[in-house]
Amino acid sequence: MRPFGLLASLTIPLLALTVSDSEATSGAAVSSAQETSSSGRSSVPAFVRRTLRAIPLPGAPPSSIPNFQPVGALVPKAGIVATAADSQRVLFGLAVYRDFMGATYPAISTDGGAIWRIDGPRFYVAAAQAAGNTSHVGALGAHGAYFWGPGGNSVKVTTDEGIHWWITGFAAGVYKVSTTGGMLRTVAFGNQVQGGAFQAFLFVSTNSGMTWNLHGQLHDVRP
Repeated sequence: MRPFGLLASLTIPLLALTVSDSEATSGAAVSSAQETSSSGRSSVPAFVRRTLRAIPLPGAPPSSIPNFQPVGALVPKAGIVATAADSQRVLFGLAVYRDFMGATYPAISTDGGAIWRIDGPRFYVAAAQAAGNTSHVGALGAHGAYFWGPGGNSVKVTTDEGIHWWITGFAAGVYKVSTTGGMLRTVAFGNQVQGGAFQAFLFVSTNSGMTWNLHGQLHDVRP
């Protein structure tokens, strides 16, 4: 059983490539991806790919989205619900339009947070696309950011202040995303196990979210 369905609004191909070197990237890893879990079940479900590649994040035509917010549109400060920055000048944020069913867009400020503008395509609508949940943002260098949400099925990344956007799908959902020294880490769900917990798998990207390699299985987690 998977904790969440596949993406409802985006079809994200998961590409299986070669297995990456199993290096010690996290002290939380308790077994390699080749081993079996403590319950005796296979530790890697078929839907957990060894390597994932990001694809360009498409933007829906404005005519197909009610109350569409184009790139560059001003965002009231009250609409910015989360921010991240790696410099004093450029800040990234999440703009949420609660009057429009919770439509969520990426936003950017290039003057330290005084003025905010829409910075990319709509990420999801809270009232209709639970699998696309996007509620967290983190800085990725001085000009980049990554966006995700607990239980959502993807990680979205920009490295050039929103000129280009990339998305990687995780079939059973995302538990947590973090970065250390420019290295992105995603803990993704696997199958449900005993007691309502779920398997957890560590994916690591060393190229700003363009490629993710499976680095091991972690202790089971609870959503």
